[in-house]
Amino acid sequence: MWREERRIRSEDVEELLSYMEPLIQTGSVQPLLHVLQEGEGGVGHCRLVQVLRGRLTKEMGSLIRREVERVVREGELTALSMQSLAPGVLQTLTSSPRWSDLVERTKHELRQESTEAARHMRSDRRGSESTRVSHGDSLGSTWNQSNFVFLQEEQVRQVISQLMGGEGEAARAQALNTLLLTQVTDLVGGEHWTSLKLGLRRVLSAEDPAIFQLGLKVHAKIFISASHFAVKEAFNNIVETVVGWYGDQNISRLLPRTSLHQGNPLHSNLVSLLHLVCTESKELPKLWVRYPQRYIQEMIEDMINLLSFTSKDLLSPAHVVAVLDPTLVWLTEWFHSFLSRSGLLSALADRPEYLTRMIDTLQQSLDWTELWHFERPSSIGDSADLIINRETLEFALFNYNLRFVCMMLSYKQAADIAPNRGELIASMSNFLFVEDRPPGSRRLVSVCLKLLLGANSSKDTISSLIDRLTDSRCLPDVAAHILHSIPVQLTDYGTLDKMSLCALHYLKMPNLTEFCLSTVIKVAADMLSQFSVANLSYRALVSALMDTVLQHELTSESKSDLAKLVQSHPSVITDRSVMKDSLSWLPSLRKWDLEHQLERLWDMANDAKEPGAPGFGDFQENINTCLTEIGICLLNIKTPDEEIWYLLNPSQDRSKNDFFHACLLKILIIGTKSLPMKIFFKLQQLDSVIDTELRHCFMDEEVIMDEKYFLLKFLLMSLDGIVGPREKNLPCLSNPLQEFKPESSMKTFKASSGSTNKHLVKLQQWIQADDTLHDLGWVQNTTALLKNVLVNTNSSLDDNLIEAVLTGYTKSCEAAAPECHIDMVELSSVDECLVDMMYNYGVKVLDADVDRDELEQVLKMGSCLNGNLFLCGILYLMCRGDLENTKQLMNVLARKMIWKVWRVGGLGEIVEWIVREHSPSVFVKLDYSEISPAVLAEFWISQVFLSIIDFQDLRLCILACILEGADYLLHLAVSLLSHAVLQATTDPQLHDVLYCRETRFQLGDYWTYMETLSAKYRTSIFDFMLKEEER
Repeated sequence: MWREERRIRSEDVEELLSYMEPLIQTGSVQPLLHVLQEGEGGVGHCRLVQVLRGRLTKEMGSLIRREVERVVREGELTALSMQSLAPGVLQTLTSSPRWSDLVERTKHELRQESTEAARHMRSDRRGSESTRVSHGDSLGSTWNQSNFVFLQEEQVRQVISQLMGGEGEAARAQALNTLLLTQVTDLVGGEHWTSLKLGLRRVLSAEDPAIFQLGLKVHAKIFISASHFAVKEAFNNIVETVVGWYGDQNISRLLPRTSLHQGNPLHSNLVSLLHLVCTESKELPKLWVRYPQRYIQEMIEDMINLLSFTSKDLLSPAHVVAVLDPTLVWLTEWFHSFLSRSGLLSALADRPEYLTRMIDTLQQSLDWTELWHFERPSSIGDSADLIINRETLEFALFNYNLRFVCMMLSYKQAADIAPNRGELIASMSNFLFVEDRPPGSRRLVSVCLKLLLGANSSKDTISSLIDRLTDSRCLPDVAAHILHSIPVQLTDYGTLDKMSLCALHYLKMPNLTEFCLSTVIKVAADMLSQFSVANLSYRALVSALMDTVLQHELTSESKSDLAKLVQSHPSVITDRSVMKDSLSWLPSLRKWDLEHQLERLWDMANDAKEPGAPGFGDFQENINTCLTEIGICLLNIKTPDEEIWYLLNPSQDRSKNDFFHACLLKILIIGTKSLPMKIFFKLQQLDSVIDTELRHCFMDEEVIMDEKYFLLKFLLMSLDGIVGPREKNLPCLSNPLQEFKPESSMKTFKASSGSTNKHLVKLQQWIQADDTLHDLGWVQNTTALLKNVLVNTNSSLDDNLIEAVLTGYTKSCEAAAPECHIDMVELSSVDECLVDMMYNYGVKVLDADVDRDELEQVLKMGSCLNGNLFLCGILYLMCRGDLENTKQLMNVLARKMIWKVWRVGGLGEIVEWIVREHSPSVFVKLDYSEISPAVLAEFWISQVFLSIIDFQDLRLCILACILEGADYLLHLAVSLLSHAVLQATTDPQLHDVLYCRETRFQLGDYWTYMETLSAKYRTSIFDFMLKEEER
């Protein structure tokens, strides 16, 4: 017995016929087969088809499965095996009694229901005929079955007759409204489609705006339909309509000749039609993946025909399109996917004369002086309805053609389409050197030339361009445009040096304009990212840039550009900056950038979107980007002050906005990873403020477990001393409601058992040997044994063994103790706070036997020796609170390069340079997330990775840097960046990199990687450090 939903009904037959009737009436089998093959008519969605498919699955599915299992006894069913298996399965299937029974039952049921459907349709036809007799020629009689509106054949003929305009404008409007209410896409491709297209073209030429708008709506309705064939036909119809106007003598005399006039109906129609084409062209590539290839190619050829059509006395369609879409958004969308891009380039390759003619026209325009003076005030006549004059149209077309050609030639596939592109590059270069060109035109040519040079890898052209600029001594604004047109990423060091010399020359010239200064700042940022930090041109350019900006009143745009440069290159503000009173405003630049970013965050908080709301994904991405930029800016501030606290105080009035308050707490959490910033927050009593807010999270003596509560707890725990990412029970910053529980083995050392401990035993025997000679060979052998332990096993080193290694290193490198008078040293309040934090960390977290007074002496000694106080405190903790061993070790290290690293500026840039050169994939991911490797590395190294890496791993890292050399500090930063990026499941956010706790950072996993970096970059790093030390 068939279930009710499996039963075939007469309505199902009528539904299927309603889809096929227009094609059946044509009397041709080919269109019907075409629809059935490609699914244009939606036949697969009919209920009858679904019922038949369900019956086949139910009745024959088990039989097919058994037959397949019988033939394929082992292995998997693949496409290749299915080719040989299918004929036999089908033969067995069709010869089975079950198949014969299914076919007979279905035929009988279809025969009955088809007879019933025919009776219904005859009844509906008799009703429509009586209605037609009583209502004359009215189009109101249509077949409406299950919300489906279908015009009878004679009604379609009447619609076409009325569209032609012979029955008056009222009848034409009625016909168009009928098309808007019916399934007009079902008429596309039918018997009457050719006549219907002709009628719609005449509608689009109508002088009555109401009639034209109705015709435009009919085409727009077809564009939003699901029929690929209908969309293609509508697009083709509009293009043929526009092109046909230019060939019609009666219509062409009404088309625009020199300008566009709002009062001319055909001008307005032309603009509206091309606007619809541009709008639809922006959306088409998103759907083309489901279109047949020939449909895509036909629409591409239609677009090229439209844009390439020219007339001697009339404005071409390209003139109007250039005004409607001056930035070529439609072309950008067409180039986005490979399908549309390859189709467009293929079509252009078949018509090379189009692109060649366009380039020749551009070369003539670049030399046409009159074109570049259209911006001057000129009389546009007495016509009040003039909307765009000739000069504007000509410049719009030049802009359009230039962008079109440059975007086209920026792809390698287009390299052979236009052989005269070298002449175009030469003409554009010559144009930039002409001094009487308007700034807007020169800026356009500069941007497009940069695109061309970057795509064609024209290193020789770039070098000759710089040589010409060096010899010409142009005006500063002219030089700025030329520098801006050069793709810095393609230049070699020799060309970079030439560019820096040009920049230095023009920076020294007086009366620099705002544009020139802003452009040079941007170009300098690009050049600094390509220079090796050790390059002399890098320092010279930074120095000249800082000296130049002193002489100018910076606007907001220049401040923003300079802030980004300083943020990306922290060493731009070097120690020399604070030596001059005139440079005292530079640190405030970072505060200005912080304030600017917080204002942006406040604006977004006022327009916050709820999860699940439309646009929430983009909103969340913008928020993450903004938080990252604010966090990078905050970590880049070395000496915070009251102004910073005013901006970040969680008790400010803006915190009444819950969303902004949550973002502010996340910013403060990011800031606490910087120990100087954490100390500043503690001095501002931020912990008291957080305690006060936590009391407000209780209602009826029960805590409200929401995001705000966990963020406050997270912040309070982060402020409480120095902790590594996995040393406290901190929640996840991305999801504060998800608690993170550290492993039991994080704080205590557990020795591995079995044969894997043989490397650890060898190291212990070597360290504890009584007859060992402590010299340079001892250090090298100890380093090799330590590497074997960490790389080949899961073992760690207990505190006694680390202390013994440090003691042996001290004996091997004994040196005369430098003169040190710690009694003369006074620690600041900030340093005193650091002493308290490190003491509490040693006692509470590490459970070490340390003394606060001794720790204070160690920091005083480090200050006297010009050392890093964080390193001094770490050495004291590594020596288990042994004051004498710590002092001896500090005396030895004070003679080593590792002690002087922190007096060298620009270490962050070196780390970023290494990441860019050696791990480009890591750099790309960080750059995409707006994370500056230079800023992170700078503050990591400045606090010796304290609170960044858990202490049980940090002590091994410091030990490796002492044994291997100072450059390992930089390689450690590179390894930590790579580790943080690789462990992130999505695009890394700043908090993912700072709180890298999903996978533990272990030195043994990266020791070999660091050795590779050292072998490649050690010489360059040490040369740079020595030069900086001499400075």
